[in-house]
Amino acid sequence: MSNDPEVEDCYSLKSLIMPEEIIDLNAVNPSHKPIHPSQVTKVVTFNQVHSILYGDPSTKLIYNYTRKYFQKDLDLSYPHTFLQRDLFFGVIRKLHQSLKVQFVVEVGSFTGNSAIRMGSILKQSYPGSFLLCIDTWLGDLNMWINKVVWNHLSVSEDGRPTVYYQFLENILNANLTDTVLPASMTSLTGARFLRTF
Repeated sequence: MSNDPEVEDCYSLKSLIMPEEIIDLNAVNPSHKPIHPSQVTKVVTFNQVHSILYGDPSTKLIYNYTRKYFQKDLDLSYPHTFLQRDLFFGVIRKLHQSLKVQFVVEVGSFTGNSAIRMGSILKQSYPGSFLLCIDTWLGDLNMWINKVVWNHLSVSEDGRPTVYYQFLENILNANLTDTVLPASMTSLTGARFLRTF
């Protein structure tokens, strides 16, 4: 495969093959040192994470550029979204009352249907919280090989998927631009990014 031990570790993580398993973040920490609780930020906000990723949201809100490259219309027709509102709300309600919901991470967001469901609950019931959506927006192997839901991947003439812009448009139409924040990166990079908090 590769002579790079970090690449070998990446391919050996079961959770990359079996998404129902949880990634042990210590397994993807390059220093392999656990983070001490005193190093953890007490409050994580939408504005803070947006500033790190894209700049100050008051002047460079990522959604302001949604229609710069591709004109998309609202499209919630992607058929493989199984997260229902009641399920997510039930999980959130089971958190211990002493825990404040600051943010939720979704890995694999595609067109944003589940992000809209979760983001709406967070905005309505947990003001100040937000949803961080980690995805490459490049599709999976099944989409490329078997052309499953190929039209949702929305590949441009130059061969690049444009589904990311569909995601942005859907979030914009749902009025969740202050609650749902995309992070266009791999799940492994996303896990490492989250270690910084």
